[in-house]
Amino acid sequence: MTIAHSRTQNLEELTNKADVVIVAIGRMGSLDKKFFNEKSIIIDVGVSANSEGKVGGDANFDELEDYVNKITPVPGGVGSITTSLLFDQVVKAAEIQNK
Repeated sequence: MTIAHSRTQNLEELTNKADVVIVAIGRMGSLDKKFFNEKSIIIDVGVSANSEGKVGGDANFDELEDYVNKITPVPGGVGSITTSLLFDQVVKAAEIQNK
């Protein structure tokens, strides 16, 4: 496992060699084909909005969707899972509190 950030030296080379890349840079659409290969699996947890109010992830989904092996959409990807797990925990906490 390698942990990198937006200022990591050779970031393109590192991500291109990785099987699975979890991205959370905070800059919508900033990662394109040069960061990945056809076998890449991208889990995009970054959420940003552009000047027109469009919400998207850090990976350029439109460019990468048909290029990489798998990619999570933003919105509608990891955020949906996070919301479901959070709701589950809130219900459990309420049940414990009301016993």
